[in-house]
Amino acid sequence: MQSRKEVCSSHSILQRIIEGLVLEDIRARAKRVIEDENGERQRYLAIKANEREQQTEDESRLLKQAESRLAELETIISKTLADSRNLLLPQNSVEIHQQ
Repeated sequence: MQSRKEVCSSHSILQRIIEGLVLEDIRARAKRVIEDENGERQRYLAIKANEREQQTEDESRLLKQAESRLAELETIISKTLADSRNLLLPQNSVEIHQQ
């Protein structure tokens, strides 16, 4: 079993490595923006447009599924109401209505 000091030391090293990688990534991205601001803006806007398009497609698919389920439920309810009406009407009154 590792001592508490070793775990903290390992954690501290890992944290410094991760922080270094994050800072390196931030610097690289900032450099790209400085060198080609318009190009980076266009890339960013294209990514956002794609995200919005994907979200719209997902929401449209969910809407179609919900509409389909609603139609199924309406059919079930209609059939259930019709069946319950048939059960409630006495047989003689059904015969009278048929004549």
